[in-house]
Amino acid sequence: MVRVKIKIMFGKKAVETPAIVNTGYSAEHEDEVLISDSLASMLKIVIEDPKDGLWRFRDEPTTQLRPSEKPVFW
Repeated sequence: MVRVKIKIMFGKKAVETPAIVNTGYSAEHEDEVLISDSLASMLKIVIEDPKDGLWRFRDEPTTQLRPSEKPVFW
């Protein structure tokens, strides 16, 4: 396990989470970052509309939806 401090960027505003413990994995045929349900829960991410890529943080109003970023391929 690795202790990491994650910085999430959306627009020009940043939200820093406290340090969390999680395990990272590399998927052989995946070329973008994936997060597990467990990590999404730790980050307090609520997926509102997966098809349209809309989400919010758990403590935000349901009207404050954020669009997913475009994928960055490695």
